[in-house]
Order: sequence, then C-alpha cells, then structure tokens
Amino acid sequence: MKQLGYLWKEGYASGAIASPLFPDVVPNLRNWHGQGCRLAIYSSGSVAAQRLLLQFVRKPSSPSSSGEGTDDMRSLFEGYFDTVNAGLKTERSSFVKIAEALGLGKEDFRRVAFFSDNVKGEFFFGGGLLCHLPRHVELCAAEY
Repeated sequence: MKQLGYLWKEGYASGAIASPLFPDVVPNLRNWHGQGCRLAIYSSGSVAAQRLLLQFVRKPSSPSSSGEGTDDMRSLFEGYFDTVNAGLKTERSSFVKIAEALGLGKEDFRRVAFFSDNVKGEFFFGGGLLCHLPRHVELCAAEY
C-alpha cells in the first residue's frame, strides 16, 4: 500500500493523473464555501488519497480554457475523515466522531448535510440530512 500511495503521489505531481469531477462540483463547492458552509470529506479512501484527489482537480474545458492543468481545492475543506480516524460508514458513532471533531454539538446536527453513495445510512445522524448520490442531490439541496 505504501508503494501504491507513492505511485499516486508521483502520478498526480507529474500531471499524469488528475481528479475528474463533474462540471458542477467545483463551482458548487466554491459557492458553498463562500457562503460560509463548512466542508469536510469522509471516505473509505485514506485521508492521504483524499488530499491528493482534492489537490489535483482537473480544470474543466470551456471556450476560454483548454481544460489543461489542475486546481487545488484543499483550502475549501477543513476536515478529512476515513475509516481509520472516524470509523465505518455504517456506524452512527463514526458520524458522531466527525461532528465532534468539527466542534459541532448535538444542537448543530440538524444543520449538517452528508452526501453519500452508501444507502445503508438512513439512521446515521439524528435530524441531519443524508443525501444519497447521485439521484437525491437536487432534492437534498432544495431541502437544505
């Protein structure tokens, strides 16, 4: 695994690898951050992999841009969580650990939105909003 991480790091740094995100992701992340939303990531991928993914986000192609190069999105995120530092995605205690690490009290739980591809998480967050990707994003964004 250590060698795999080294290969990823070298691949990203050399420009051979860039993180492809859907075109609406980066503008929405910037918009939410600009509005004062606190952003964090929780993935079964390691924190190191999360940081690489966000450090080397492929610039989208547009009439004014060739899409070459990458954007570093790490400054938008204040927390990085994985199954090592938070626990399993199927356990409520993992989400409580994340909330506590972000300094959120129970009264703040209703103001948290988790976007997930894991449909087993309905019970996770008392009062929080859990959106299953990709089909519930519009609904959750409207409710939030």
